[in-house]
Amino acid sequence: MNKKIIILIAIIVVIISLAIASKNYIKQYSLTGDKNIPTSIPSADNEIIIQIFAFSPETLNIKVGTKVIWKQNDQMPHTIVSNEGLFTSDNLKLGDEFSFVFTKAWEYNYYCSIHPSMKGKIIVK
Repeated sequence: MNKKIIILIAIIVVIISLAIASKNYIKQYSLTGDKNIPTSIPSADNEIIIQIFAFSPETLNIKVGTKVIWKQNDQMPHTIVSNEGLFTSDNLKLGDEFSFVFTKAWEYNYYCSIHPSMKGKIIVK
């Protein structure tokens, strides 16, 4: 009988410990403490914001000679890699930026090498 009570108490302690640990993990790794996450991100005509595992805007239309700036606004690291091999950023952490000047009319596709499902396109006219 005593053995059953000890096992039951041990199980309860483990469950409580897991609940506390998961709450702390979620708090530590949440995207933001602010519950009012914007649904749209204002940016300049030549800026792409990296946030919540996405490039915004996903497609950007620019003129030849425009410098595009990617602004990393996500807690996780990301990269910007051209499918055509024209540019590759270092790992970008929160607050970092990467830029590239587009000198030729073309449609340039790019992605994050860490999160390959993140894709974007620059259309240069």
